[in-house]
Amino acid sequence: MIWHGITKYNGHILLIRIIWIISCLIATFGTGNAMAASTITANGIATINAPASVSVAQDLVFGAVAPGSKSGKVTINPSSGGRTSSNVTILSSAFHPAVFNITGHSGQTYLITLPNTITITNSTGQTMTANNFTKSTITTTNGTASFKVGASLNVSRYQNPGIYKGTFTVNVTYQ
Repeated sequence: MIWHGITKYNGHILLIRIIWIISCLIATFGTGNAMAASTITANGIATINAPASVSVAQDLVFGAVAPGSKSGKVTINPSSGGRTSSNVTILSSAFHPAVFNITGHSGQTYLITLPNTITITNSTGQTMTANNFTKSTITTTNGTASFKVGASLNVSRYQNPGIYKGTFTVNVTYQ
């Protein structure tokens, strides 16, 4: 059969060519907004603050004591600043909790880590231990955060006389 001068066979080829040309045009130029893409960029921003730093404003001082008839203990309370004892004679002497100042980013909360036990030593190598470290709540005065630390000093009934010294580490980090 002939349609307007085109045979059935030639008509199919022509139809196939027309479909192929239309497909190429659609793939090249798209169908308008249906295939349009939109791209946008955003920034990633971070502010790195200095880590919290801590300084010693006052050392932990148990004061002058004398051993009793059996082993005893001297405890400094960081919240009240008071000193208690058992089986130890308190001699008149200055005593106080340690005081630490924190410098850090304002408005942050801190995680404070205290030691479990430390050893203090006199000039002849005799030792005592301090344990049960506790801290007061953090207070802020004039923009400086601070806290106090106390502990219990274990005094043997045979403790040798002398001035005993040692160090302990306190870690302060942002929470």
